Formats: sequence, C-alpha cells, structure tokens
Amino acid sequence: MSKQLIGKLLIILGFVLMMVKAVFFPSYEFSYIFTLISLGLCFIGSILIPNYSTKKDKK
Repeated sequence: MSKQLIGKLLIILGFVLMMVKAVFFPSYEFSYIFTLISLGLCFIGSILIPNYSTKKDKK
C-alpha cells in the first residue's frame, strides 16, 4: 500500500470515530479519549497524504 492510501484511510477512520463519539457517547465520561484518537488519526493521515515532486529546471 502506498503512503497516500494509508493517509487517506487514517483520515476516514478518524472522521468515523468522531461520528461514533458524537452519536453513541455524547456524555460519556471518557469521550475525550475518542476525540484525541480521532484528531490524532486525522493529523497523522494529513501528514502522509502530500506527494511533492522535485522541481525540474528548464534551461
């Protein structure tokens, strides 16, 4: 699997965890754990997605 695909899957998983927390655990005592995990997954996924190419010199 490519780095970009893993990043996209982590972001999707993070957003799914956010939705699960909002629907099933809105007033749960440890709901901040779901928030931290989902934000962490989204952040790590966003770091993995970019694919920068080198600039080619045109002379």
